[in-house]
Amino acid sequence: MPRPLSKRLTPFALLTSALALSAACGSPPPPAEPAPPPAPAPSAPAPIPAAPVVSAAPAPEPAPPPAPTAETPPSRSQKAIDVITARDAAFLIDYANSDVKQRAMDACNREAKEPDKVGACLEKARDAFQADVIRWKRDPDNKKDWEKKVQLLIYKRVGSSLREVAVGPVQLAEDGADAVKMTVGKLKGARPLFRNQSNVVIKSPNEYSIEIDDPDYGLLRYDAKIGLVTD
Repeated sequence: MPRPLSKRLTPFALLTSALALSAACGSPPPPAEPAPPPAPAPSAPAPIPAAPVVSAAPAPEPAPPPAPTAETPPSRSQKAIDVITARDAAFLIDYANSDVKQRAMDACNREAKEPDKVGACLEKARDAFQADVIRWKRDPDNKKDWEKKVQLLIYKRVGSSLREVAVGPVQLAEDGADAVKMTVGKLKGARPLFRNQSNVVIKSPNEYSIEIDDPDYGLLRYDAKIGLVTD
């Protein structure tokens, strides 16, 4: 009678059978790889220091231009003698800014007490002033010799027309850049200015006006006008 199978297997056979059985059931899974370490959390950026606050100083104001002084008078392109003898130039009285008006007001306030009479007095005084326009006319051929062939003409303004009051020869000489010395001869007609004067200084503070200090009327200011008198 045969022996049972289990009794006929040797230890080697048992080992072989066990290995075969393990292979049939599949090899065990490989050990799992270790998980990677967690990434470090990003560090917060370093704070940016705040810029220092600097208060802006106010911009300096520009310095004012230097005031003209006696050492640096304003420049001019023409001398006084050229201003008063310029071709077609005549000089119209600035009555409101001349001493003659203030003297008339003083006299009228003394003589007339009522306002309406003062006004009439002032109108009469204004009409009595004859030297409204002055002109120095040189001979067209005279280019350099200012002491000859220069005519002084004085006009009274009547409305839009001019009436000749006085005319006669005068001699002119430079007195610096802004003044002229005038020697007055015999004038034909009434003599509204320069009474009892033979030497007069004509000042020209700029190229557009002249000033005359008259013994009867005080300081008289005249403005240059081109074409006011035509030949």
